[in-house]
Amino acid sequence: GSKVFPAVSGGDGVLLRYNLGHDLKGRPMRSSPPTPDYQSVAEAAMAGPSHQAWTDKSICDGCAAIRVSPDSIMADFESVCAAHERVCAEDFNDDAVYKELLDQILDFKVGLCRKQETFIMLLKAGADVGLLSRLCRDASAMDFVKYAGLLEDEGVCTWRTIFTHAPGGDVVVPLNLPPSLIALVWHMLLVTSGSQRRFRLGGSELFCVADLLPCLFLKQRGLHIAKYERAVVGLILACNSIALRGDGSFVVAILGGGGAEPGLDFGPALTKIDLRGMDFSSTAVSQVSDAVADGCILGSIRDVNGGPLTLDDHDGCNLKVACNGLRDGREQRGLLLGDRGWDLVDWSVAAAWVKHYRWKSLDLSQNKLAAAESRLFCRVLHYLTGVTSLNLSYNKLEEEGGTIVGEALTTLTALATLNFAGNYMQSDACRIVCIGTAQLPDIRSLNLLCVPLAILHS
Repeated sequence: GSKVFPAVSGGDGVLLRYNLGHDLKGRPMRSSPPTPDYQSVAEAAMAGPSHQAWTDKSICDGCAAIRVSPDSIMADFESVCAAHERVCAEDFNDDAVYKELLDQILDFKVGLCRKQETFIMLLKAGADVGLLSRLCRDASAMDFVKYAGLLEDEGVCTWRTIFTHAPGGDVVVPLNLPPSLIALVWHMLLVTSGSQRRFRLGGSELFCVADLLPCLFLKQRGLHIAKYERAVVGLILACNSIALRGDGSFVVAILGGGGAEPGLDFGPALTKIDLRGMDFSSTAVSQVSDAVADGCILGSIRDVNGGPLTLDDHDGCNLKVACNGLRDGREQRGLLLGDRGWDLVDWSVAAAWVKHYRWKSLDLSQNKLAAAESRLFCRVLHYLTGVTSLNLSYNKLEEEGGTIVGEALTTLTALATLNFAGNYMQSDACRIVCIGTAQLPDIRSLNLLCVPLAILHS
C-alpha cells in the first residue's frame, strides 16, 4: 500500500518513506525486505548553496506571500502524499496505478521546485509582491513541470521583458508559459496600453486590445482551440487582478491611463465572456472555470455564455428557477438542472454567484441530479463554504451520487441543515453521508427520508 510508496521531498535532498518490513506475514513482499535504515537528508541539504536565497528577508517575505516558501511547498507536497495514502492498499499492486501515482508525485516535486525557482528569480528582478500574489499565489505546481524556467528563451518574451517592456514596442503574448506567468505579460500590456494597442499571440496572430476586451468571444476570435488555452486562462487571471484593488473596490477606466487615449473609460477589463465551443484540455477547462468564477465573485464578469446573470439577491434560492437563463437563454428556460447538461463552467458560475450574493440557503431539490451532476457539483463546493442550508432532496443521487457528495461534505464547514430525502441511497452511501455530516461543526439537522430503517440501524 501507501507505506511501500516512495515520496520524495525536501530542499535539495530526499525524505524516503517505505515499508520497513514489520508485517511480512500480513503484507508479504515480492522482493527481500529493505534494510531498517531511515535517512532524512533534507535538513542537511538546506545548508547548501540553494539555501542562501532564504537569508534575504525580502525574498523570504515575498515567497511567503506567493506561497512558495519552504513551509508552503512542503504543505502542498504533503497534501498530495495524503491523497495517495487514501488510495486502497490493493491498488498499489496494479503496475499501471502504481506507475501513475509514482509519476504524479515525482512530477509534483519537479513542478514545486521549478515554481519556487521561477518566483524567486522574479522577486530578485524587482517584481511587485502584491501583483505576484494576486496572479500567481494559486498557480498549480503541475503547470511548471514541462516548463524549463525563466532563464531559457521563450520567443521574444524572457523574464526580463516582463518588467522592462517599453510602451511603444512590440508585445508578444507567449503561449507556452504557465498561465500565471502569461498573466504577468497580459497585466503589463493592459495597464500600459489603450484599447487600440496591437499585440501578437505567440508571435504570429495580430490583435488589438479592443478585439478581446471588454467582451471576449473565444470561437469568434479563433481562440477556442487548445493552442491558445494557456493564454486565455492568463488573460482572465490578469483581468481579475486588474478589476480588484487592494481595498476591494473595482478599478474603473483601467485602460484609460498609462499611455492610453485620454478620456476613455472602458470600465472593468472583462465584463462578458463566451466560452461555448472551446476545445481545451481538461486541466485548462478547470482553470478557465475557476478564473471565470472568480471574476463573477468580484462582480466584474456579468455575462457568461450569452446569459446575463440577473439573479435575485435573496436566501433560499432554487437554482432550477434562478439560473434559467445561464445557458442558451430561452432554450434552457424551465428545464431542470439534470436535463440541461451543465458543464464545469456552468456549475462554477452558478456557485460563484451564490458566493457573490452571500446566499445562506441553497435549494437544489427535484432537479434530476444524478452521479454525473454530483461530480461537477462537488468540484465547486469550495465556493459554497458560507452556505448553512443545502437541500438535495428528491434527486437521482442514489448510491453512487450519494457517495460522491458524502465524501465532499466536509468542505461545507458552515452547514447546519442538510436534506438528502428521496434519493434512495443504500447502506454504503448512507454511512459515508453520516460520517461526513458528523464532521461538520455546526450541523443540526440531517434528513434521510426514504432510506430503509434497516439501513439506518446498520
